[in-house]
Amino acid sequence: KPELSEKAIEWLYVLKAEKNNITNAFEKITGKLKNAAESQAFLQLYHHYCIPKKCADCQIGKSILQRKSL
Repeated sequence: KPELSEKAIEWLYVLKAEKNNITNAFEKITGKLKNAAESQAFLQLYHHYCIPKKCADCQIGKSILQRKSL
């Protein structure tokens, strides 16, 4: 139901960001996470890029790799 999907998305922006080792690591890199939508986005990035070691395909990973090569 579209109205339930819209409400769920609304909650993601209202709820506080999740706190765990993964989100804490991203906060060190990007700054404080504003809400649950951001923490869920970083968890998705972690599972899609970090775990399979696809750093070169990720904007955050590229940024980190460039800083380390300087």
